[in-house]
Amino acid sequence: MHPPYFLLALKNLLGPRLRVCLSSTVHSSSSQVDQNTLNLFQGKNLRDRRDFDVAFTVIWKNQKFKSLMVNPLTQCAITGEGNILRYLSRLSPRTSPLNYESGDLPEVTEVDYWLDLIQMKLLHGNNKEQQNALKQLNSKLGSSDWLNGKQFGVCDIFLWSVLKQLDPQLSSSAPSNVGSWMKKISKIAEFDIGENSNI
Repeated sequence: MHPPYFLLALKNLLGPRLRVCLSSTVHSSSSQVDQNTLNLFQGKNLRDRRDFDVAFTVIWKNQKFKSLMVNPLTQCAITGEGNILRYLSRLSPRTSPLNYESGDLPEVTEVDYWLDLIQMKLLHGNNKEQQNALKQLNSKLGSSDWLNGKQFGVCDIFLWSVLKQLDPQLSSSAPSNVGSWMKKISKIAEFDIGENSNI
């Protein structure tokens, strides 16, 4: 089971401007979900969903790729965490660290590249692909504080989420620049999700 930790960071990022509801439920086809993980994704003092500006419901199912369904009557599912983050970034205000499409074309293309690399090579790749992805990320983070440039953004949120999902041994043996980046991002309030981090 790979929790979508990026939703916890998004809830914290959007919280000052929007009322965000995060809840979860376990699908009948799903294997057992750890209670601590369930608690992370269960909102406190839940009111009617209509009282919120944004409401996310995590449905724990046995499936390889995560998907987002905004409206099952008018839309097909958006599949893959990187694609979900792309979609949510387009709904974000231009000044938000989530919105990267307001930049120039080379910057937008680079963000898309990192989102794809993290999704296909780091999250779903074999060991060799994961190591190669970590080397590329290490090189980028050696010349830049964040994957998105001067401030953390959607790529950093995604990388943080994926590293939390992966085998702790892979994360703990990450190259030096990635390790320094992980320490730096863990000190940002939006990434404090109220659990003991395994990275």
